[in-house]
Amino acid sequence: MVKLGIRGKMLFYVLVPLVAILGLLGAYTTYSSVSMAERKAEEVVSASAKAAANGVSAYVGELVASTRTMARVVESANPADPDARDRVLKTLEYLLSKTPLVMSSWTVFEPNAFDGRDQEFVNRLGYKEKGRFMGTFLKVNGKVSRSFDITEQMLASEEEAGSWYLNPLRSGKDTVTDPYFYNYTGVQGDDKFIASISIPVQRNGRVVGIAGMDVDLTSLKDVVSSLGGAGGAKAYLISSGGVVVSAPDQSIMGKPMDEVAKVRCPPLRRSSPPSPPAGRCRSAGSPCLGANRCSGWWPR
Repeated sequence: MVKLGIRGKMLFYVLVPLVAILGLLGAYTTYSSVSMAERKAEEVVSASAKAAANGVSAYVGELVASTRTMARVVESANPADPDARDRVLKTLEYLLSKTPLVMSSWTVFEPNAFDGRDQEFVNRLGYKEKGRFMGTFLKVNGKVSRSFDITEQMLASEEEAGSWYLNPLRSGKDTVTDPYFYNYTGVQGDDKFIASISIPVQRNGRVVGIAGMDVDLTSLKDVVSSLGGAGGAKAYLISSGGVVVSAPDQSIMGKPMDEVAKVRCPPLRRSSPPSPPAGRCRSAGSPCLGANRCSGWWPR
């Protein structure tokens, strides 16, 4: 057994704590560096999400403004004009041709609420069995044509027409629906991924119909990706109803957020804003500015 002298004992009692302290300082420095890097990464992602939020808000806001303009034109139509229906249809066709990234323009009125002449138009000029005023235009490859996809059965169905027609009709509020797949042509496999902007049309303080535009949501992928990819982050856009609107992987678009989150490690959670999850995933969410314009959609 080695006996330490007084000097050795002094060195032992001084150096051992010093080595321990230096070790702790080294560990703390390493931890601090990692934490700082993580905080920096989160700041970059958060700033990117906010930029995406502003961009998407502006994008959707412009489309809502265009739809409101169309609704006001429809609202101002003179029901006593024998050509009122044709004039409104031409307005829908023209505005659709001039509005980028919108797939369809349309209007639907309650029975006899447009001009009181529904009976004259029963099964004529593209109107259905009740003759009520409704019109839809579809844009394909830049060419606009009239579509006849809306039916009386559809309008009576909560499942088929609740979000884009019945709900805004009852509430009197502008609405941006959750995304959904819709087939305008009836051709199998021709489903389009859209969201509807629905604006109530009023007369004498009463909602008598809805005017709207359908947004091609596949076009949002490039918008969101260009705004939200800083630092290698992936950009997602989530609707207020928890549906994936835009994502790097198009196969998950239109799926419930919770379903997607179970099988991968994206920043997809309902909390707002979310705290960073455990592990290597880092997320930041920022709500679209002006919830009335984008229905609470979240770029993440």
